[in-house]
Amino acid sequence: MSQSNGANPAKVERILVVGYGNELRGDDGVGPHLARAVAGWQRPGVEVRAVHQLTPELAAEMVFAQRVIFIDAALVHRGQVEVVRLGARPETHALGHLSDPRWLLALALVLYGRHPETWLMTIPAFNLDYGEGFSSQTTQRLDVALRELARLLGEEAIPCTR
Repeated sequence: MSQSNGANPAKVERILVVGYGNELRGDDGVGPHLARAVAGWQRPGVEVRAVHQLTPELAAEMVFAQRVIFIDAALVHRGQVEVVRLGARPETHALGHLSDPRWLLALALVLYGRHPETWLMTIPAFNLDYGEGFSSQTTQRLDVALRELARLLGEEAIPCTR
């Protein structure tokens, strides 16, 4: 899911948005869902990936971006959408959805000598049972998440796209 509109690349900041999670496990699919909503905004310079899990190949895409925004569901949360800036941290446990995106920053740093400014947005998850669709609690937080994503992308206003 790639976005390009022919704008002058020297004047447009390149931002990579990566929404990840299992869309067949209820609220866990909120990351890819929100990533597709961002793709619908068709913002110049924004590349969007909606993926099941984080993979090492994403590190190669990250190094060409000035900013990366990861979007994921959080089972451990304070009941609100949270946005934190990340730094590189190598991880020794298995790759996959349980991995922290900071291992991708560390991989980019080792392989390419740099990593971009990186943010992680987490949306509270209340139901990870098998099935599609979100719990009412997670659904109530989608508008807040979209506003925060717009802010991170430098947008003043966003279309209402849940």
